[in-house]
Amino acid sequence: MLGEEVQAKPALAKSIAAGGHIMQSHSWSHQHLPGLSESALEKDLRKTQEAIAGVTNKIPTRLRPPYGDGWVGKKSDVLIKVAAKLNLTLTGWDIDTNDWNAKNQGLRPEFFAPARTSWKKLYDKKQSPLDILMHVKMVTARALGDFMDGMTRDGWQFTTYPDDAPPPKKPSGAQTQALFQIQLFAGTQDGAMKKVQAADSAGYTNVKVAQEKGLYKVRIGPYRSRSEADSVLRTLAPRFTGAFVVGEP
Repeated sequence: MLGEEVQAKPALAKSIAAGGHIMQSHSWSHQHLPGLSESALEKDLRKTQEAIAGVTNKIPTRLRPPYGDGWVGKKSDVLIKVAAKLNLTLTGWDIDTNDWNAKNQGLRPEFFAPARTSWKKLYDKKQSPLDILMHVKMVTARALGDFMDGMTRDGWQFTTYPDDAPPPKKPSGAQTQALFQIQLFAGTQDGAMKKVQAADSAGYTNVKVAQEKGLYKVRIGPYRSRSEADSVLRTLAPRFTGAFVVGEP
């Protein structure tokens, strides 16, 4: 969600949140974020955080940079640094529907990148849900129901990012469900950037950079179970020596 749109139409934004939709940050006004100075970038993202939190009572935890700039493809050191400071997980996509293309009237498969026939192979490689990119367009909204029905018939399921999901209700005395991540690195910003680039080259899009006590930590995930995280770890271990699973209560 763009911060300026939340500010301009707060009633609409509140109705979206009331409908159970998860509202995360897409910046304030859809600028090319890597082109901003560090201070201007932080101001932009903080302002967006405040606008969305004012409607949902929940501070966003994810940022999808406009155009993917600074995260999808070439990485921006400044964007990664500011996002980590604001506890925002930078989020890209695995599948682009290209619904922004005026010729694509209704989520037509021939515009999807990569092609739909490759999605199962992509999922098997990534071993976590695929992120499908769409935009706020009437033709997309009209086609979405049929698209989801078709995906369901093909055996797909829809979910949220684990950190977006509400905490499960628990019986008295029970422990909350844990989330697990795979830690690739802890150290300097330069070192973190190298690990992010390596994870990107390996096809992992669910990469998070956090700054804790002066250290930059690079993690992949989260995953809902230890066994799922261990399975992914076995796949990436040859490329990322020393990676290990960490749990988040």
